[in-house]
Amino acid sequence: MSITERFRRAADEHPLGTILAIAAVARLFAVIFARGFMASDDYFVYLHVPWLWTRGIPYWFDMDHPSGFSIVYPGINYLIMVGSKAVGLTSPEGIMYIDRAIHAAWSLLGVALAYKLTELISEDRPTAFTAGLLAALFSFLPYGSVRNLPEMVCVPFVMAYLLTAERATRENGLRDAFLSGIAIGAAFVFRFQALAFGFGAGSVFLFRRQWKLLFLFAAGALLPALFQGTVDLIAYGKFFGTPLQYFFYNVEHSTEYVVGPWYRYLLLIAGLFIPPFSLLFLPGIFGARKIAPVTLVSTLIFIVVHSAVPAKQERFIIPAVLPLIVLGTAGLAAWMRSPRAARFRTPVRWLWRWFWAWNAVLLVLFTLHYGKRGQIEALDDLRNRGDVRYLVVDRTDRGAWLPLFYLGLGEDRCYWISDQNDWAQLDSVAAIDSLRPNYAFVNVPRDIHEHMRTLRKHGFGSEIIAHYGPAPLEWLLAKANPRFNSTNEVWLLRLLYPPQTEPTEPRGR
Repeated sequence: MSITERFRRAADEHPLGTILAIAAVARLFAVIFARGFMASDDYFVYLHVPWLWTRGIPYWFDMDHPSGFSIVYPGINYLIMVGSKAVGLTSPEGIMYIDRAIHAAWSLLGVALAYKLTELISEDRPTAFTAGLLAALFSFLPYGSVRNLPEMVCVPFVMAYLLTAERATRENGLRDAFLSGIAIGAAFVFRFQALAFGFGAGSVFLFRRQWKLLFLFAAGALLPALFQGTVDLIAYGKFFGTPLQYFFYNVEHSTEYVVGPWYRYLLLIAGLFIPPFSLLFLPGIFGARKIAPVTLVSTLIFIVVHSAVPAKQERFIIPAVLPLIVLGTAGLAAWMRSPRAARFRTPVRWLWRWFWAWNAVLLVLFTLHYGKRGQIEALDDLRNRGDVRYLVVDRTDRGAWLPLFYLGLGEDRCYWISDQNDWAQLDSVAAIDSLRPNYAFVNVPRDIHEHMRTLRKHGFGSEIIAHYGPAPLEWLLAKANPRFNSTNEVWLLRLLYPPQTEPTEPRGR
């Protein structure tokens, strides 16, 4: 029996098990290879803050107002760090392997629920298998599943909400309505914006006058909200403080971050599903309007709300990807079974092949991507040297904060150089042995020798000890759009005081 025949037999006999096995293998590769981080929040909110807590620094709790971020998810990462150290894993990379593995395992629930939801609404196991396979292997999802992003972590809760809400409206199921409320409330605790999905079920129950379902759904959603409010009351002394702080802060600063036109997410979604296939697949979601009303309305409300807000980042739309996969697959399959689609079956098969071919390329690029590799490998190098007293962080060419978790030293052991005032501070400690830095970290320099000459002007000789280049995907993105993407290259210098040698030639690594 060939591999193809074995796969088809397994898919027929154990469709969900086969899908989960495929998803697990893809995510295992991501656990091993998708090191580093993707977005700033991926590290600086959900990893850096828990790391500070492990060092006894009460960050967020020492402010005069709530942080605007729920402490529930950072608290889970804090427990992962503490638990990893308790079993003898003390290196940052060792801890992060455990962290990525836990996140990958959690994401499998979202894959399983995508299969179950499609099976429910389509009443067709092959269609459900296709949707499950898409959820398992969709371009960036295995990579995203190991990231510390609430947009990814809330996805299983969103899918649980959609599945139970669809069952509730079909069967007038009171228990399912209550559970769907709990699920969307839990998604809200991890990602406040996920609450927008909940208006879909509420609208459908209201339109159909399913008053008991609406009441139980609201009651279920209230429980996680009360939990969030209680956590805020204990942490900050203000009930429901973080969601309110988050809302008012973003209303005031909505145009200060990445801003885009209202149609930005529509273009992004069309690109993710790979044209011209996406031009066939995405309209298919409306073909599911009768069989999946809650899923369709919830997903559209989520996308419309995000499109109406000026601040737009690609990761914000992540929770909608699995629902779109379910809707598009079920809607397209329903259309393909109609007589009027008979003459299009061959072109559709070729479009599916086109999609899977390009999706495979993207899947490999994402799954093997080591985000911010230059920064992390440079900090790991310094940590292994074990003799860093103070570190000069020269970011005069390309500003950046560092993932200091990988170095093991706090920000108070760094001299952050961005302008002349910062150089003046460095001048004031150059002659003080206990405060003098002995290494420099130069972030994406235009000319490393110019930076070395500047250091010499301020009393420090220097020699290049390492150069860390970009990961392949970082290099490609920087070449494609250098205005918004950086290579994240890093040079490490050993500082000599007083200056003893002229700047050395670089030795690449």
